[in-house]
Amino acid sequence: MGLLQAGPVSMGVWILPAALAASCLIVSLRLRSLPPVFEAPIVRSAAPAKNDGDARTALKPAGIWATRLRLLMVAYRCTWKGPSTPLLVLPLMAAFTSLVGGALAPIDDEEILRFTMIIMSAYLACAFIIPQTGRFFMLDALPIGRGLMLAALILPSLLAMTAGYAGGRLYAQKCDTPGQDVEYVEIDGHHHVRVPVEYCEFGGSGEIPPATAPWGESRDVWRDRVVRSPAVWIHSPYSTPAGSSRAFVAWQLSRAIEAVYGVEIPADEISERFLVEDANGDVRPRHPGQTPASAFPQLRRRGEGPLFPVLLLCISVLWSAGLSFYFGRIRLGMSIKARKLRLSAVLGILLLLHLAQYVLDMTGYWELRWLPGLWKYSIRSLTDAVPGGPAMIWLLCLAGVGLCWNRLLAVFRKLEFPAKDERIGLTMIDA
Repeated sequence: MGLLQAGPVSMGVWILPAALAASCLIVSLRLRSLPPVFEAPIVRSAAPAKNDGDARTALKPAGIWATRLRLLMVAYRCTWKGPSTPLLVLPLMAAFTSLVGGALAPIDDEEILRFTMIIMSAYLACAFIIPQTGRFFMLDALPIGRGLMLAALILPSLLAMTAGYAGGRLYAQKCDTPGQDVEYVEIDGHHHVRVPVEYCEFGGSGEIPPATAPWGESRDVWRDRVVRSPAVWIHSPYSTPAGSSRAFVAWQLSRAIEAVYGVEIPADEISERFLVEDANGDVRPRHPGQTPASAFPQLRRRGEGPLFPVLLLCISVLWSAGLSFYFGRIRLGMSIKARKLRLSAVLGILLLLHLAQYVLDMTGYWELRWLPGLWKYSIRSLTDAVPGGPAMIWLLCLAGVGLCWNRLLAVFRKLEFPAKDERIGLTMIDA
C-alpha cells in the first residue's frame, strides 16, 4: 500500500440490536395491516366474540399478537421448501456478509475483498429468495396479506445478513490493534508519515498543491491515480518526502494525529518526545520501533462512522431492484423455462457487476486497492456535510431502505402465483 494502510477499524457493537429492532418494527407495521375479521378464527383459545361487528373484541392484546405470530410462522413454513433449507441457506448468507463486516481482518488486502463483496451479497439474496416464491400458492387462500408474505420471504435473509455483518465486525475489532493507524515508517531509506486511506484526499484534478507549513517550508505530497477516465486522484496531505525538516515532520504528524484520533498534540511536543535527527539529516523515531501510539498512549482510533447503514442501503437497492425486475413480469401461465430465464438474467447482471470490479482493475481503468478508502472517505465527507451527522445518515439510509421495501411490496402485490409448486431454483439447494 506504499505510504498508506487500510487495516480494519473498530465499530460499535450496537449495530445488531439496532438492526433487529428496525426489523421487528417493520414486521409490527406489516402485521397491523391484517384485517381484524381474519384474526379470531385462527386463535384456537380465543373466547367467543362479544360484538359480532368487530371480531377483534374476542381477543385480548396478547391473543392478537399470538395470532400475528402464528400467521408469520405459517407464511415462513410455506415459504421455505423444507426444514433443512434455512439451515443451509441462512448460514451461507451470514458467512458472506461477515466478509463485508471484516471477518478476514488478519489477511492482507482484506479491505478490498470486504468492499467488493457488496454486490455479491445482493446476488446471494436474490439467488436464495426468488426460488422460495414457488410455494406461495398455498397462502393465497389464507387470510395472510402480501406484506406478511414478503416479510416472511425477506426478513430471515435480512436478519442472517445483519448477524453475519455484526459478527465480522466484532471479529475485526479483536484482530485490530488500536492506535497503529498513524505511523512513521521507513521506506527506501527514508521515514514517511503513513495514514489510513480514508484520511487522504480524493479529487478530480491531477494538479495538487504542495503541503506548506506556517513558516513557509513547502514539500510535494504523495499522489496516485484512482480512476483513469474521468480522472480521479488520491493524495496524502500529510506527506513528508526526503529533505523534510524535523519541524515539518512534527507539524505533519500533529495534523495527522488530530485528523485520525481527534486529539490535538502540539508539534513541539511531538518533536521533543518522538523525533530525532540522525547524522545524515534523516528524521526518525527517537527509539527504534516506536510509534506515535506508543509515544502518546492517549491516542485511540475513532470508529468507522455510519458505514453499516450506507452498506445496508446499497445492498437493499441492489436486491430490491433485482427482485422487482423478476416479480414485475411473472404472471399465471408463464412457463417454468421463462421464469428460469428471467431469474438467470437477474443473477447474471449482478454477477457481471461483481466481476466488472476486477476486470476494470486488470485493464488499468481503476485501482481497486483504493476502493475501501474511497468508500470510507465518501461516507466521512458526507457525514461532515449533512446537518445532524451520523444520526441523520442513519435516518436517511433507513428511509431509503423503507422506500426500497415499499417499491418491492407494490410489485409483489401484483404478482400472480402458480397454482402448484413449481420450483425454479438454479442450484442444488433450490432444485
